[in-house]
Amino acid sequence: MKRLCAVALFASIPLFSHAEGPDIAEHKKMVLENIDGRIANLNRAKECVGAAQTKDAMKACHEQLQNEQKNLRLQKRGKK
Repeated sequence: MKRLCAVALFASIPLFSHAEGPDIAEHKKMVLENIDGRIANLNRAKECVGAAQTKDAMKACHEQLQNEQKNLRLQKRGKK
């Protein structure tokens, strides 16, 4: 049984190392764009909350952030 697990582990190594091929640059680009988008959304939310004077205004900031994050996810799905 231990041998079988060891063989399965070593047989799967080439599958995982494939991620370091030429496609890694494109994947890194997409991940970094996603991170930049989330940072931008959070910075806008931070400014909104900083300017908010009431709980309703803060709630609006939160809803705006949620909508922006949702739009970012939808854009990401559209690029695939």
